[in-house]
Amino acid sequence: MFQAFSSLGRQNPDLIGDPVIIELVEKHNTTPQLILLSFATCQGVGVVPKSVDPERIRTNFKCLDIKLSQEDIQKLNSIDKDQHYIRTTGWLVK
Repeated sequence: MFQAFSSLGRQNPDLIGDPVIIELVEKHNTTPQLILLSFATCQGVGVVPKSVDPERIRTNFKCLDIKLSQEDIQKLNSIDKDQHYIRTTGWLVK
């Protein structure tokens, strides 16, 4: 079992605004944030998105309603730029 850490990449514009993300946002009529959360959950990765806003917490659960196809997942995997959006140096496995 894996758990995502900082699943939204601190909402980095390079990630949130990627053309692949935007394409899937339009296809699924949702938000970049929910596409990214769904990307993780569709692959069996648990996510714990931080929020103190009850409405945002409810909205985050909508990621479970988004059914990404294998093609969608492949497209999302294709944007791997070997880029760390979050530095967790102290937590790296060596």
